[in-house]
Amino acid sequence: QPFTMLFSHHGPIISRNEAGTRAVTVRSVWFEPGSAAYLQSLTMLRTTTPEAFRASAERWGAPSVNLVFANTAGEIAWSPGGFMPWRQTWKGLLPVSGDGRHEWAGFIDPASLPFRRNPEAGFVATANEFNLPDDWPHETLPVGFEWTEGSRATRIHEVLEGQPSHGVTDSAALQTDAFSVPARRLCALLAAMPSPPATLAKPLAFLADWDFVLSATSGPAALFELWY
Repeated sequence: QPFTMLFSHHGPIISRNEAGTRAVTVRSVWFEPGSAAYLQSLTMLRTTTPEAFRASAERWGAPSVNLVFANTAGEIAWSPGGFMPWRQTWKGLLPVSGDGRHEWAGFIDPASLPFRRNPEAGFVATANEFNLPDDWPHETLPVGFEWTEGSRATRIHEVLEGQPSHGVTDSAALQTDAFSVPARRLCALLAAMPSPPATLAKPLAFLADWDFVLSATSGPAALFELWY
């Protein structure tokens, strides 16, 4: 199928009007020199210290991810990675004119991004949730606006916090863990209903003794997922 691809100096054109007088383009760090996807992992996989890992993370181009580190000496670390444009006149959430008034002014200095090394919790874990420090200066360093809902991270942290040690078998179990944090949260609200309608008596009883695990053979799990 022949297809004509159009580009501007900002990036690919994704829409234009019939008269050809207006076009919408997408500028992305994916098109910037040095941002080849995951290429920096070739260097990062060879790092053996948190300091070397941090230096490697500062050169990570795309995609924007959470990076975690561990070595055989028992040291662990976490760092975000990814080129983040410095926009002086806008946030990047909505289209703006491409007439030169809203150009990128380079990238946010990766050395200014947060970094955790050997935290007191004894582990680092991430599931794409919002995990910037509580005092992060979002106005002056706006690194992002969208994160995945945090239930997976909540579950991972609960499991790891309850384990004095963690091995391969534990990791396999956690990878296939089907416990639902949203189910636990919402069922607690249902149980606290002061005067539920009589029509809800049967489904509420069905969910009352559920362990909140979304197993394939669980009736309460099927009911909850259809409702949720």
